[in-house]
Amino acid sequence: MNRITSRYLPRAKALVAAFENEGRPTGRAMSPAQEVRRQQSPAGWSVTRAQLARQLNERLNGASLPHQRTTSYCGCAAFLYCLLEDRPDWYVAYATAVWRGEPFNFASPHERVSIVVNATTRDSLRDIQARSGRASRISDLDWMMMASLSAATRRNRAAPSTGATPSDLFSAITWPWMIRRWFASVGASARLDSVGQGLMNGSMEDLLELLDLWGSHWLVMQIDASLLSGGGQSITQRHWVVIDPEMRPLIQAKGRSAMTPGEFARLRRARPFGAGTIPQDAYGAAAAANRQSAEYRAAPTNLRVVSWGNEHTPIWGSTIGNVADRFYGGYAFPRFNR
Repeated sequence: MNRITSRYLPRAKALVAAFENEGRPTGRAMSPAQEVRRQQSPAGWSVTRAQLARQLNERLNGASLPHQRTTSYCGCAAFLYCLLEDRPDWYVAYATAVWRGEPFNFASPHERVSIVVNATTRDSLRDIQARSGRASRISDLDWMMMASLSAATRRNRAAPSTGATPSDLFSAITWPWMIRRWFASVGASARLDSVGQGLMNGSMEDLLELLDLWGSHWLVMQIDASLLSGGGQSITQRHWVVIDPEMRPLIQAKGRSAMTPGEFARLRRARPFGAGTIPQDAYGAAAAANRQSAEYRAAPTNLRVVSWGNEHTPIWGSTIGNVADRFYGGYAFPRFNR
């Protein structure tokens, strides 16, 4: 179970309580017809006020995390997880504004993301509810928040008017510039960016530099999905994850105790040859360098990531070299829970 420790959690819970009781008169009972109207979403969402309040309370109490299920909203899930953890009050304000059909802005001096409820996005939820089993489908709360966020920030300027549907898997892909915009809109511009356009593998050096910022930053990585599931790599399997904020990444070099990524990076630079013996010729130098590279790549790591609604997802293979092979760069965003 996830435990939110943000100092804004009491404010978030108060917002949910106020939302749940909104429109309820003091000192007199409401008629059944009045209560039905009070429960209905002004924007036409097929989710009642009580249902949304229950889902929000479950999330604030740690019973669930943002989960994209079969959609392509892994980037949205990553951002909304960080928002939930650092500013649960903003998370609740966004969800309730969407339910009411009110425009909502994530805005900082550097970026602004404006979200307007779209009829296609709204009506798609009704289709999802009708056709999908509850265990496998995206939750009402996650569809409302993720689909609205995605549709509002796609490169295609027609997207806000055409909205989001469950079948628009390609249009729903989160591009690197979208991740940067979302975090900048809550005042967290990237301190480190090794993603670029997200086309090429990141280096071991990039990976270690990113992981060494754990604790003071949200670390968001683009990986090949096989890092979690195993199997071969594919350009069509890009996946956004957040480094587990509750488990510091450590690496176990051969013959050494577990060390931080920064310490591991310094060890690699300090030991140019595997056995500590300087070869006398170029052939020997190349062979020693290869041994060293294999030795370091095989170093076990305890790395865990937030993915698929699980805060402590282990990686496949459990070595730092395996991570580097399936790493397409990452961002370090300052925490915004101040």
